[in-house]
Formats: sequence, structure tokens, C-alpha cells
Amino acid sequence: MSLLPMSVTILCEVYRMNFIRLCLSILALAALLAFAAPARGQDESLTLKLNRNWGYGGFGGEIQGTFSVSVEGPDDLTAVRYFIDDVLLGGARQPPDFRVVFVTDDYAPGRHALYAVGFRADGSELRSQELVRIFLSAEDAGGQAFGLLGPILAIVGVAAALAGLAPLLAGRRKATHRPGVYGLMGGAVCPKCGRPFSLSFFGLKLGFSRLERCLHCGRWSLVRRASPDDLAAAEALMSAEDQAGSAGESEAERLRRMVDESRYED
Repeated sequence: MSLLPMSVTILCEVYRMNFIRLCLSILALAALLAFAAPARGQDESLTLKLNRNWGYGGFGGEIQGTFSVSVEGPDDLTAVRYFIDDVLLGGARQPPDFRVVFVTDDYAPGRHALYAVGFRADGSELRSQELVRIFLSAEDAGGQAFGLLGPILAIVGVAAALAGLAPLLAGRRKATHRPGVYGLMGGAVCPKCGRPFSLSFFGLKLGFSRLERCLHCGRWSLVRRASPDDLAAAEALMSAEDQAGSAGESEAERLRRMVDESRYED
């Protein structure tokens, strides 16, 4: 057997193994860089956060009340100092967020810049980004809050008024009554005619009672949701009255009653 083909085969195998090792090395290096880059970026940064404890925080960076500042940074932070307009606000040594509370009323109304400086275990310092906020006085914040809530309260008031007036504006329409069926709101017994009827969704609630119009006699009264036993008793009484009335009326009266009731049907 010739030595030349054997030598070529050995060389090819060596090159192939080296190429595989090179590819694996490149992949390992890429993975190491992918994991190391975010970790390094996180370790080298300091992020300032502003949280509202109580007060007003509106659009455009306008705030008033009690707020707290905190930071997110590397694990080896040992202390943080906070500044407002380059004047020391306070310092903290309590990880992990190093929180400090302040009140905007302690400062003049207007534009203010906040930032933090963190100190690491190796003695190096990190400075956070700058947050710019407009401090409002208590009077201005109250006016801003009312300006935001005013339209909402007006809409709620109009909706409540319409809901209350809906029963009063409803026509004198008689609905057919199915015994035992009263809907989600339940049923009530009319104190005027003693007949049961379904409570409407738009009934005007007054304390523990509701202003409702009876679907039988058409009169308004304050009623409460009746129990199933009370409704069953009223249904039995209504059925007995209807049967007695039908038996005692003449043919002309029966036809007149049928014509009169047909005017209220859907």
C-alpha cells in the first residue's frame, strides 16, 4: 500500500478535527459574550425611580404630595445619595432599593431635577439618569385634580340622573305578566292593587326602597323586593280575582276589558 494516500487521509482527519474544535470555540466565545454583555451593562448602570406614596401625579410630570425615590443598580452598592437641583435630598444604606421619602411642599413650586449617586464596594461611583418634575402647590394640585375629575363626575351625575328619570319618563305601558318570572331584579307586590310585578333595572333607589310603577294598575309607589312566598301569595290572589271578575262580568264588559288591555300590549 502506498504511503501517499495514507498521509493525505491522516492530514485531512487532523484538519477536520481542528476545524470542529475551532467552531466549538467560536460558539463558546459567542455564548460567553451574550451572557456577559447584559450582566456587565446591568452592573455598570444606576436607574433612578420615582414612586407616589400619596398625592397628585398628573400629566406633563406635575406632582404634589409625598413621594419616594429609589434605585436599581449593581449588587455591590453600599450607599446612595439623592439630589434635587444639585442639593442633597438624603442618603440611604438599606439595600436593595435604598429608598428615601420626601414631600414636594418642602420645595418651591416649579421645575426640579432629581438624580442619584451610588457608591460601590470598590469605591467607585455611579450616577443615575436625571428625572425632571414640576412641583405644584397644594392649591394648584387640587385645581388640577378637579379639572381631571370634573368631567368624569359630570358624566356619572348625568348617567345617574337619567337612570333615575327613566321610570318617570317611561310610557304607561302594560306588560304581560308570567307568574313566577320576574327577571334579575326580582319582583315586588304593589301596595295599591296588591298584584305582583317585575322590578325594572332603572328603578330609582331611595334608601332601602325603590320608586316603581305597577304594571297592573299603573300607579307609582315605593316598594321593596318581595320574597318568593309573598310573590306566590300575591299571584294566587291575583288569579282568584281575575277568575271572579271574569265570571261576574257580562259579555259586553268582557269585550270592553279585552279591548282596553290590548292597547297596552307590545
